Amino acid sequence: LGLLFFTYSSFGQEKTMPSKILGEQRTILIHVPKGNERFPVLYLLDGASNFDRVVSTTEYLSAEGLCPSMIIVGIIHPDRNIDLVPSPENQFMSYLEKEVMPFIDSNYPTTKFKTLVGHSLGGLTVVNTLLHQPGLFNSYISLEAALWWENQKIVKEAKQVLPTSNYKGKTLFVAIANRMEKG
Repeated sequence: LGLLFFTYSSFGQEKTMPSKILGEQRTILIHVPKGNERFPVLYLLDGASNFDRVVSTTEYLSAEGLCPSMIIVGIIHPDRNIDLVPSPENQFMSYLEKEVMPFIDSNYPTTKFKTLVGHSLGGLTVVNTLLHQPGLFNSYISLEAALWWENQKIVKEAKQVLPTSNYKGKTLFVAIANRMEKG
């Protein structure tokens, strides 16, 4: 992947690397829990604004025995309106699948279990990925998803795709609070 630049923060590392797929430098944040075992990986969209909060929450929950310790990978978006809006020409998920995930699996003690988490447009991306690339992650967490996008296009797609697809072994958690129009 070429040159890597990294710095450390109190929650993890910041790595910047070139993306051949996107044709630009991209930055990710990585938190690895203490321990000698392998960990599931949580891929967090909108990492710049949510990384610290998610790391501290998962660290607390794992210390209480309520969830496993996990590697957190926060994705930084130079323009979330490009990365997180589904379109045929959008290469963001290809970047995540073919560049970020192999990098993480090659350099950190990962298990095969992977979770995708997103909020708002990121939540829309989570639902879109579940519908069209269900094998990419084991679990999907969509928070306040922008399901209104393009006149609820993803909701209409879901009505067509869900009944004809196999989601065995997949989980989806959706949280929406007073954000949807009636009906």
